[in-house]
Amino acid sequence: MNSGKQAGLALIIVVLILSALMVVATPFIISMVFKEKIGRDTFHQAQTVYSATGARNYGVASLYQTHNFYETNSNAAAPFNTPDYDTLDEFKVDWSASGGYGLDTMMSLNNPKDKIWDVKVQDEQGKINLRTAPQRLLDNLKKQPRLRLPGTVISDFITEYSGRPANWIDARNLRGYANLELIDGNTVTTLMLDDNPAGPPRGRASPEGGTALYNTSGAQVRFSLGNNLFFANVMPLKPCRECGGSYPMPVADHQVHRQTPSPVRERTSGRIWLPAGVSIMLDRLVPDEFLTPYTVITVAQRHPININTASEEVLLATLTGVGNRLGTIRRVISDDRISESAAQNLVKQIQQARPVKEPSEYKNILQNNPALSNTQITNLLQNGLVPYVDFIDETFTETVPFCYRSYDKYTLISTGIINYLSGNQAARSTFREIVDVSPPGRLRRLRWGIESQSDFDRTFAGLNGNSARFITFPNLTALGPLGIFNSTPSHSRDPETGELKLRTPVDNRGQNVILSEHFSDTHEGMLLSGQPLTYDQGGIFIFPNNYDVTPGGVEMWVKFSGGTTGVYFFDIKQREYENRISLQYTGAELILTACDATVERKAAQIRAPVTFERDTWYHLGAYWKGTKYAQMALMVDGQAVGSFAHYDEANQRILTELSADLTDRIVMTDRNTPGLVVPVQSTAGFPNSGVIEIGDEVIEYDSFTNQGF
Repeated sequence: MNSGKQAGLALIIVVLILSALMVVATPFIISMVFKEKIGRDTFHQAQTVYSATGARNYGVASLYQTHNFYETNSNAAAPFNTPDYDTLDEFKVDWSASGGYGLDTMMSLNNPKDKIWDVKVQDEQGKINLRTAPQRLLDNLKKQPRLRLPGTVISDFITEYSGRPANWIDARNLRGYANLELIDGNTVTTLMLDDNPAGPPRGRASPEGGTALYNTSGAQVRFSLGNNLFFANVMPLKPCRECGGSYPMPVADHQVHRQTPSPVRERTSGRIWLPAGVSIMLDRLVPDEFLTPYTVITVAQRHPININTASEEVLLATLTGVGNRLGTIRRVISDDRISESAAQNLVKQIQQARPVKEPSEYKNILQNNPALSNTQITNLLQNGLVPYVDFIDETFTETVPFCYRSYDKYTLISTGIINYLSGNQAARSTFREIVDVSPPGRLRRLRWGIESQSDFDRTFAGLNGNSARFITFPNLTALGPLGIFNSTPSHSRDPETGELKLRTPVDNRGQNVILSEHFSDTHEGMLLSGQPLTYDQGGIFIFPNNYDVTPGGVEMWVKFSGGTTGVYFFDIKQREYENRISLQYTGAELILTACDATVERKAAQIRAPVTFERDTWYHLGAYWKGTKYAQMALMVDGQAVGSFAHYDEANQRILTELSADLTDRIVMTDRNTPGLVVPVQSTAGFPNSGVIEIGDEVIEYDSFTNQGF
């Protein structure tokens, strides 16, 4: 009995110990289960990070094919053989063997019970650039229904990273300024800039100038003074529906400007250096250090949108409302703006016509739309190609231009997903990144090339046409607000089909520009056969009895195709040796002549031995301020040439130099008569007695020797 009781007690003790051990071990078991799950989840999450990173890297590698560096290769395969335009097909990442690497045959990339890789590419050139787009486009974009859907990301439609930049163009000088206090209390700066005197009225295009973009609400301007820069925007104008006028945004309330027609309360400071010019009001005060007559003002072009990759929402925002609304107070005379429904039909037409390869195809799309009037077609062309046309209406319908290719900046949205065998998702990682793609530098040096007339047009077409002042050969490029609508530039990359040449600019800035002659539409200028250009001289220079020819200058490009003897480039004269300015090439010398209003038959000249080669363009510059030494200048291709002297009618040089300082060579020729010998290099050509000028000093002499007066 005793042994049985002991065995039962031992069993009870063992059960109690095991129970205690189970109680102690249970938390460890639960903890181990959680740690196993955490470890598995961490492993899955790490897998998705590497998967998303791999998808991103593969996407970048795929985009190398659409870079212009590769597309210009004669061996490039479709769709990567179109350097002049890019479509959405070029941004679809192909994982298959036909895509090059065939990653889907090496590993499972789209298995709902294992792993899923994916990358989506967005062309940044197909979005609205916030930095230069007018407010109207952003307002139109906000109205699109898709932007109100859950999960929509606004960065799918807007950007700050367009690959094709908004160039700073249309440089002008600062003529004056005024700091103004508006009636709402804000203080702003009004600028007075150079204007093209032959330019169009506000809102109309001009091939050689004009101020339309400067007058556009919200246009960005840049101040350049040395290496220092300052940026501001043109004051946005808001129309008043009651009175029909447009005012700066802070004073757009009708009750305010009805009592005070001017938005300005007080002029706090200002200065005018040159009269006239165009005035623009900025949205802020400009620092004093930039308010100088030497400051250069430039304005930003709009960033273009790739018509082939832009979303439906972006195209609708760009096209809706383009046009004119002209009228008087409370009465509309005409309204040809593009309605929302018309814009929707036009967007569908564009999407069906893609790819749109060049401006002429965009023009064809518009002309093939029967619902558009001729005026609407013209407005859409202007806004789609040179969108600085600023219609004077209540909404300011300027938009942004279209381009036809990507410029190698993209948004990559890469995703990696790991699923359980049951199909449930274990982990996901998604990255969104903006990248700038170019071929790897270690493979080959990247070069920027202009290989066709189309490349030239796309690169150098600017606000006022060909802002870089080049022309193409053999085909003329009709760049500019009107010509570009009809231009059909060559896409040929045959090196024998074209070249670039300089084109001379027209610059009407400043004062006293008497005449400019410019041949914008020819390669060779005007052919002259032995005679210079002639004008109504009396309408250019007036010679009253008490008036001399004022300081000035002439610049020109010239090319000789034949003989060069006795060529006068210009000859302005009152008489042979009176009030005469001329430039001639004779006897292998380029000669600039200036005669003042004295009765002496003498002339100041710069003579330069120059040999002009046939069929070669040279730039000549002739400048005059007076007939004294250092008051004339003669330039060939930007280099000063020739030597200055005075000559008489016998072509005798009558200019000499001192051989020593005057103070060191005073000699008493007669002890009863004080005198001075002026030591010179030569007295040849001078009369026996007369007057000489040394610096600002006039000295009368009564005789001379070979070495002095």
